Amino acid sequence: MLEYLLPLITAIINKSLVESKVLLSFKKAIIRPLLKKPNLDKEELKNYRPVSKILEKLVTKRLETHLSSHKLHDNLQSAYRIRYSTETALLNVHHDIAEALDRTCMAALVLLDLSAAFNVIDHKILQTRLEHSFGVTGSPGSSLI
Repeated sequence: MLEYLLPLITAIINKSLVESKVLLSFKKAIIRPLLKKPNLDKEELKNYRPVSKILEKLVTKRLETHLSSHKLHDNLQSAYRIRYSTETALLNVHHDIAEALDRTCMAALVLLDLSAAFNVIDHKILQTRLEHSFGVTGSPGSSLI
């Protein structure tokens, strides 16, 4: 069954990326949330796994490939990079604070919750920044799968 459906799904996704349009049917889904662990409280939303979307993953992977191949990542970027994680980011922050304290300097840590930042971003500004700072232009491209 997969051998028949995969080429069709691939063509639909690639067309969507080339035309920079998302079909309405891609925006609808029947979602069955999964608990991260069976013993967690079912009433707490934070205990459920996030829902990921195929199209978003493809675009993210394509963007990540572009950034990596052109060495456009900030040195401290951890997200979406191979061999970088929350753990490496925390170790980096810990190291910087410990080093400052060893030199008897003051250290301050400011934390921001940017988990919903993309929901309020001005997409024109984002598009302009991606184009001018990272060379990302046009549609995400074809044949991503």
